[in-house]
Amino acid sequence: MLFRSNGLTVGSTQLYVSGGNVYTSGNFYATSNVTAYNTSDERLKENIETITDALHKVSKMRGVSFTSKKDGKKCIGVIAQELQKVVPEVVEEGEDGYLYVAYGNIIGVLINAINDLAEKVERMEDFG
Repeated sequence: MLFRSNGLTVGSTQLYVSGGNVYTSGNFYATSNVTAYNTSDERLKENIETITDALHKVSKMRGVSFTSKKDGKKCIGVIAQELQKVVPEVVEEGEDGYLYVAYGNIIGVLINAINDLAEKVERMEDFG
């Protein structure tokens, strides 16, 4: 179903989209938290392993600033092709053939990299 209007308002209740993706050609704004359902609860996971060598992975990531060819806006992010070589789990190929980054999924690597750094600092302080 295509709505040709300036927007869709769904009262004060919820809007559910089941069995598909939601795409927007504009920004997505939330006035509350954005929560990833079906991915965080331990009961929904198996083969759980701690991310190892996280600091090394993060050291191979490159943050970039760039101008979007789509709208000319100045942005900050990563290059999907580069990130795919380091943590392929956070990069998906869309139906259009472009690569997309699930930025929220990078958080686990960043947390463990910080923990690795904290461990190194603690060891250094023990020798100091």
